Amino acid sequence: MYANISKVLGLPALNKAIINLADIAGGICVTCPSKRDLENPEIGKHIEHYLGGREGIPTENRLKLIKFVEYWVSGPHLGGAIHGGGSPITPDIFIKRSIDVDEKKRLIEKLLGL
Repeated sequence: MYANISKVLGLPALNKAIINLADIAGGICVTCPSKRDLENPEIGKHIEHYLGGREGIPTENRLKLIKFVEYWVSGPHLGGAIHGGGSPITPDIFIKRSIDVDEKKRLIEKLLGL
């Protein structure tokens, strides 16, 4: 029961986290140049200029972080969360079949003195 409930509640949370991550990162999380581009003598200097940050922080480190974000935003995580452990409808069916709704109604009525 707990696994099914956590899937029902956790999936929207992961979805929202990935959406927020993509929103914060912006378009660069899917258009980021590679390390190979950074090392390219022709375009590397432009990447250094436009993607460089605070002094003392290598541009390569920023690119690694952006690529990490890219993997989370466009990688298999959301698809795995949606279909891992079965179809998204399966927990709903299991939960509805496992809970005695009439008994829960009687408990609420008793608690409220109805």
